[in-house]
Amino acid sequence: MRPLATLLLLAAFALAACGNERGEAPATRVVGQDPVKRLKFPRYGVEVSVPTTASVQRTARPGVFRLFLGQPLVSLFAYPRREEIPRRERDLRVARRRLVKEVKRRDPDYELRGTRLTEIGGAKAIELLGDQTISRGRLRTRSVHVYKRDAEYVIELLAPPAEFERTDAEIFEPLLQSLELSGEVKQPRTDKKKQKKQE
Repeated sequence: MRPLATLLLLAAFALAACGNERGEAPATRVVGQDPVKRLKFPRYGVEVSVPTTASVQRTARPGVFRLFLGQPLVSLFAYPRREEIPRRERDLRVARRRLVKEVKRRDPDYELRGTRLTEIGGAKAIELLGDQTISRGRLRTRSVHVYKRDAEYVIELLAPPAEFERTDAEIFEPLLQSLELSGEVKQPRTDKKKQKKQE
């Protein structure tokens, strides 16, 4: 099974650069009692509810969106998978070891705090919790890898340790519970043409 790049690296680039991009994180705080809006991304097979006060930015493939919550940041990625995805517990445990190894390879300073096998929206998932340093700031990371049909979805929360627990409980956990994933990530037309030429 090919190990996929996790959001730990990709979101690090996003967070380090977001001050120079449009859609910079708003200064206002988001509280858990705020009303939510439903976002739909049919090409990625994603539906999710997010706070109406949060700033949402579409991202390039394999990204779907970034959700700015002040300093905390939530990102969602969707990866089409041609190889068999892990479904049995034994396969999930193997995939978890590979994910941990890949994360530490990409970021030797990453400190793993815990992992678990879980389910999101009825689909098997692997969760990693850890700490990392980005732009000299220490951040806590909760990344969830969800395996559905022919796709892997990665949803990640990055937040300063002092803000992590509140954001995780009030924003990230409800977001995970609201997720609906089809497991079908449509390829862009350019990718389809390349695939036909290779065949």
